[in-house]
Amino acid sequence: MLSAGLILAACEPSEQRPELGAEERAMMWEVQAAIEEQQYLGALSIIDSVLKRVPDRVELHALRGDVLSDLYRFDDAEEAYLRALELDSDASGLAFSLGNNAFFVSRYRDALGYYQAERRNVARSDTVALAAIWAQTGRVYDRLGVVDSALIAYESALEHRPSYAQAWAWLAELHEDQGALEEALACAEHAVDLDAADPDFNYLAGRLKVQAGLLDDVAAHLNVTLSSQPWHVGANYNMARYLLVREQSEEAVHYLEETDRLQIINADIILARFAVQNNPLGQEEWLMLAELYGRAGRHPERVEAIRIARQLNP
Repeated sequence: MLSAGLILAACEPSEQRPELGAEERAMMWEVQAAIEEQQYLGALSIIDSVLKRVPDRVELHALRGDVLSDLYRFDDAEEAYLRALELDSDASGLAFSLGNNAFFVSRYRDALGYYQAERRNVARSDTVALAAIWAQTGRVYDRLGVVDSALIAYESALEHRPSYAQAWAWLAELHEDQGALEEALACAEHAVDLDAADPDFNYLAGRLKVQAGLLDDVAAHLNVTLSSQPWHVGANYNMARYLLVREQSEEAVHYLEETDRLQIINADIILARFAVQNNPLGQEEWLMLAELYGRAGRHPERVEAIRIARQLNP
């Protein structure tokens, strides 16, 4: 994720590096403006210009990695993060970014190694960072099918930060996969208690309650999700299931039809994302992804894809 903190850090002097000149500082504020407008290629061009003047700024290489990652240029992002790590092997967050980068492209063993490296660099007092690292480690073990290690990692995350709602949600999914519905529902409800407006946590709680036959709050949970994500396939499907149990078949038909429509589009979106990942500089690939986002009603993602496409040469 792109961070304004990296831009500020790049402008700050320290014992190891001099303060940026006035022109370079102005260029970094141009980078921030470009990122805020999702003009990622423009931001990347400015970052590269600043790096020609000050090639050893760790934060600039890290920021470059963030921009490249948002452009689905994961190999280039990894190179940028590794360059930053060469300049400062103890820099906070770099191994974590490398882990996230590897996780996105399903290189789970590499991701695990990076998360372990980041954990060694983080102070024991930094409970927020440690919780995030342990939670991501849990996701890796989950994808690798190492259930016991995933459980230990999620529990470690919550020991460091009991209010970490996302870790509770991922732990709920792990319990669900193991058939422990009661434990899954308890964790999901804990996540919702911590962040009642989150659409994903509400979907998780609603889905689990449908499975358990606990229908009193299902509609409330699923409506939170559908109000911000009407394209959510699972929320539409589970709302249909809920309405059918309530013998509201006419209303259920709408959600079932929407489920069928969205399933087809989402399958195409997955393929389009792979196409963008394989050719992140392809304008046609980004435009196709934008079109599919539009069909699904995912308008913010559509706008972002269009903006990226317009920055690329046809």
